[in-house]
Amino acid sequence: PENTIPAFQRALDLGVQTLEMDVVITKDKEVLLSHEPWFSHEIALDPNGEMIELNEETAHRIYQMTFEETQVYDVGKKEHPRFPNQEKIAVTKPLLREVIRMSEKHSEKYSRELPFYNIETKSRPEGDNIFHPEPEEFVDLLVKVIMEEGIADRAIIQSFDIRTLQLAKKKYPDITLAL
Repeated sequence: PENTIPAFQRALDLGVQTLEMDVVITKDKEVLLSHEPWFSHEIALDPNGEMIELNEETAHRIYQMTFEETQVYDVGKKEHPRFPNQEKIAVTKPLLREVIRMSEKHSEKYSRELPFYNIETKSRPEGDNIFHPEPEEFVDLLVKVIMEEGIADRAIIQSFDIRTLQLAKKKYPDITLAL
């Protein structure tokens, strides 16, 4: 399932050299992998194991949940409508640092080059303080993980939100950016 540890491990097994992922921020300021800033009706089951309806998915906002609260949603057992052959496994959305640590250990274990990380900030101006923090806080939280995990020379911050890239360029000029 997308944006999960098993998916990135499989990519590494296939010889992928750059991992692309999307990140959001939790209520307790953790950097979590997720394509949307909520639990999508396409991939997620709610804490009771029930399907999330399309018109209800934005009520499951990750920015309003602690990391611990996100871990009761399953994002791997439900059949994905666009990927019917995807393996169905019980899995949750991981922290960015967990994916990095797994990837680094996996690469070292198999004597492969360490991967690059293309990390997309999932933010838009209309989502500030609703689906994510203000751009500066978002960038600072993301770069903190990148620095702590020692991947700054192999990280690319990508975004469709030019504000996050402008802030990253100003505050962290050594990190590669992509629009």
